[in-house]
Amino acid sequence: GTSWTAVGGSLPSDCGFPVATHPRNADQAYVIPVLRWPRWSPGNQLAVWRTRDGGGRWEALSRGLPHPTFNGVLRDGLALDQAEPLGLYFGTTSGALYYSTDEGDTWHTLAENLPRIYSVATA
Repeated sequence: GTSWTAVGGSLPSDCGFPVATHPRNADQAYVIPVLRWPRWSPGNQLAVWRTRDGGGRWEALSRGLPHPTFNGVLRDGLALDQAEPLGLYFGTTSGALYYSTDEGDTWHTLAENLPRIYSVATA
């Protein structure tokens, strides 16, 4: 902890609550950025951003997610499983739950019209 390196240079916002690292690849991580205010997805495009090189480059993963959207994801609203390939799950402040079974390349709706989702966990 004596030195730090900024890794969010190409992300659309420097604000975002959920961050998760790949359980088998230390260079791969996921984040869901939000605007500082309102706490919506930048550009009203819900996306999970992935790095495969320790934060050097980030890519938006939004195939299958709604656009435009006016919601965000809270701090504990993103979870990863242990499957191969990795599965990702996240819930939104508008009550939608999404999942991906291919490390975020494509997304599907698991549930809608739920109350605000504060936390998502996998087993």
